[in-house]
Amino acid sequence: MKYFSLKIKEQYKGVEKVFCDYFNIYGGFLSLISSPYLHLALFLSIISFGLWSTDGWWDLPLSILPSLISFTLAGYAMLTALGNDQFRAKMARTIPPHQESVFMQVSASFAHFIIVQTIGLLLALISKAHFFRSIYLHTGILEQNFLKSEVFISIHGFFLGFHILYFYILAYL
Repeated sequence: MKYFSLKIKEQYKGVEKVFCDYFNIYGGFLSLISSPYLHLALFLSIISFGLWSTDGWWDLPLSILPSLISFTLAGYAMLTALGNDQFRAKMARTIPPHQESVFMQVSASFAHFIIVQTIGLLLALISKAHFFRSIYLHTGILEQNFLKSEVFISIHGFFLGFHILYFYILAYL
């Protein structure tokens, strides 16, 4: 049993290292919060309140995000298959002012796209599941819980709408 728990800790430390490396190469928290694309997505999310504040908002991201994730993965596959060995060697080389190669920076950007799109998809699935559970539990006694779940759904809708708009903006750059 002790070996099993050590193995689990080792696996989680490996995952943590991968995410820390990706996030550091991407630019870290400061790059994320200072991004004009993030600010534009936040603004568009706020003004599109009617889209994400009603029941059933999750159907839109559940129909769009799987295709968008596939498109992002296909783009990354094309990038890695592009060019000959000489081109790939140039992309893998580090340029003096930067610590990471161009290939690592582009890979971190693609990883960021995929991670946030996946988070958005999971938020939509969780919201849809939570909403239907709330509908079935909705009685006079549980009315307060139902209202709390509507707030929960609206908050998820805002964050998901924000994620979708953020990635639509990034996808067209």
